[in-house]
Amino acid sequence: MLDPRAAKGGLRARMVATVVATTGLVTLSATSMGYARTTGSFVADGFLPGMEITPTGFSNSAVEVVTDVQPLALTVRTSHPAQAAAGTRSLVARLPQRRAFDGAPLELVPDTLALREEYVPAPSDTITTSPNGGLTTESGFYVVTLFAPVGASAVLDSMGHALKRRFAGGTLIDAGDVTLRCTQRPGPSLGQILPYETPGVVFRAVRIPWSAQTRAAVLP
Repeated sequence: MLDPRAAKGGLRARMVATVVATTGLVTLSATSMGYARTTGSFVADGFLPGMEITPTGFSNSAVEVVTDVQPLALTVRTSHPAQAAAGTRSLVARLPQRRAFDGAPLELVPDTLALREEYVPAPSDTITTSPNGGLTTESGFYVVTLFAPVGASAVLDSMGHALKRRFAGGTLIDAGDVTLRCTQRPGPSLGQILPYETPGVVFRAVRIPWSAQTRAAVLP
C-alpha cells in the first residue's frame, strides 16, 4: 500500500526545488540595493517584482525580495554589500520561503509571498485480487496554493506555470517503495487568481493529479 508520508515527502521535495526564474551562471555585480549586469537581461530571464531570489557567488547569500526589474539592473528590498563584477554567479527565484505544509496553519505576513500544501488522496480502486495480494490503483491531488500581495499578482502566473512544468504529465516521483506518476489526462491545472480573505492578498491554486499502482493486502 501507499505510505502517505512517503508520498507527501516525495511530492514536497520536488515542489520546494522548483525554479521560477534564473540567470544561470553569468557575470554579475552587486550594488548596495540590487544587482547589475552588462549582457543578457533580467527581464528576459523572467524576474518580476515581488519574487524572492537567492544569490550565489556573492558574500551575501540571504534570500531577498525583488522590487524592480530592468534589463541590466535588478533592485531588491534590503541593502547588502556592493561587489565588483565577477563570473560564475547566479540569481535564482524559487517558491516562497513562507510555507505551510499539509495540515499546518498558514500565517500571512503583509507584502510577503506564501504557499500552502495539501495532500488530497482519492478512494483506491482494486484492479485484481489474489491470495498473494492483487493490484490497486491509488490516486489523488497534490494542491499547492500560492499567495501574493495584490501588487505582485503577476508572480502567481510565473510560479504557477513553473509548478505545472515541474509536475508535467508523466513525471515520476519516488514515494518509498512506490512510484507516483503525475497524470496527463487530466494534467496539472491552474486555478484563477482570486482575492483572499486577508485584505490586500490574492491567491491561486495549482492542482497536480497523481496515481500509483500498489499491491493490495494479502487475502486471509
